[in-house]
Amino acid sequence: MGVIKKLVGWFVLLAFGVTGMIVAIMVVAFSQDALVRDYTSNVPKQVVRDLPPLADQALRVISKSPDMAKDPEAQKWLMALEQAPMKLSEVFEKSGLKTWFEGELLVALSRLGGVVQGKTVDKPITIRLGPYYAALTGPVVQQYVRGVMAKMPPCDTQQQARWTVALTKSSSEGTYPACSPSEEALRLIWARLQAESAKKTQKYLLLTPQHSQELATDLVMVRKFSWSLFFFPFGLLCLGALLVTSTGTRGFLMSMGFTVALSGAIVWSASSGIKEGLTQIAASGIDLTRLTSGLPLVSDRASQKLAEMALPFVKMLVEPLIGPFVTISSWVMGAGMGMFLVSFLIAARRKQEDPPQVIQVVRVRR
Repeated sequence: MGVIKKLVGWFVLLAFGVTGMIVAIMVVAFSQDALVRDYTSNVPKQVVRDLPPLADQALRVISKSPDMAKDPEAQKWLMALEQAPMKLSEVFEKSGLKTWFEGELLVALSRLGGVVQGKTVDKPITIRLGPYYAALTGPVVQQYVRGVMAKMPPCDTQQQARWTVALTKSSSEGTYPACSPSEEALRLIWARLQAESAKKTQKYLLLTPQHSQELATDLVMVRKFSWSLFFFPFGLLCLGALLVTSTGTRGFLMSMGFTVALSGAIVWSASSGIKEGLTQIAASGIDLTRLTSGLPLVSDRASQKLAEMALPFVKMLVEPLIGPFVTISSWVMGAGMGMFLVSFLIAARRKQEDPPQVIQVVRVRR
């Protein structure tokens, strides 16, 4: 009977208690203010700041080695992009794209993050897309494209025909040859881009004041009571430890400490493994099928090189996501190890307090 009782206890500890503790750790980690703040404010700001210079650096590296492209046309495109009078980072800043990202997108994300943290808004949270489309089809981008084309040789008859096919079909059906098309073709490009931009939504509604109040209230309740999720698995762990132990407080704390520490260790190991795995994936190479639609393929070596360059950028995106899981699981693991240590201290103290037993031998005379 005692063996069955212990088996049931360990089943409750490992199957229900540990599983429940893992779920509680993940819910609490997801509800942390730091995670919301990072992905609605800090990370977007770093992306806007770091991505354009990274694009310049990547283009500079892959354009200077002949084996970076899979065919001669790809190499010509890369060299023309690198030799253009303006860099991509300059286009990003001068065209108005940076202003739009900082003044429109980042502000909207920051306000949305405030709602997730419990704040309400008195005006709708929207993103105006008109300035974004205007920047993409504006004079600065046109100047950049013309600068790139100026580094290309003029198109011959066959290449001009390929340009015509690419412009009249969808971008997935046509490819752009590495040459400078006629002025008429360039005008057709911009007319097509501007017409497509005019058809698209000019303003996107993210959240209304009424919905923001409801969402903020719900999320505050979730965040406030997320820590209470630990009570349910903790109760299961107590039940399992009571069934398992046969040595009183010492055995109870030892069983509890082991399973609590195990729960934290599982989440901590998984979080660290995911972080390291994403880093290794980035380090081993990114499968770049096309830089954009219509541009030629780059080589596997270029993918490897770009992945190495993007590694700090990938870490910057991953670390804020994994951080809360590592922190909360470390706390849980520390609590479990503390219980385990206390169980040994109790055993040592009892050993010191218990007086040695003296066996008296009484001789009986007959």
